[in-house]
Amino acid sequence: MDWYIWMIIGVALIVIEIFTPGFFMLLPGIAGIVAGVVAIWVPSLAIQLAVFIVLSAGLIIFLRPLVLKMNGKNQQETNADGMIGKVVLVTEDIDNKTDKGYIKCYSDHFPARSESGTSFVKGEMVRIVRMEGIKVFVESAGAGDTAALENK
Repeated sequence: MDWYIWMIIGVALIVIEIFTPGFFMLLPGIAGIVAGVVAIWVPSLAIQLAVFIVLSAGLIIFLRPLVLKMNGKNQQETNADGMIGKVVLVTEDIDNKTDKGYIKCYSDHFPARSESGTSFVKGEMVRIVRMEGIKVFVESAGAGDTAALENK
């Protein structure tokens, strides 16, 4: 196969990687370009295919897990993710029947609803369970968690 065909295959696979998640198509794309370079000096299609297949498999088996592991270390929680599990103060009575209630977290007030349907009164401590948009869903924090509020 001509060297430029391997180059086209390699570049096409790299371009496909741009539109797909998972760091998968880039590695065979690199192998395609290397096979193109090999094709300049070695006219044997069998050797070119062997280089492409062995290099693709090797990169996928050895390099992909390493890169995915390194990539996961840099993920940061957003403020919303950091709110889950926080013990916060109820600033306006939380009542699902009237669709009212607010809590204070990070110096901001957020609309709140009870996860279980239990009502909470102003001044009570609750734990954030989940969020939907800016609305937080809370549960009772329990007696031992008031100290946790001061540390968060």
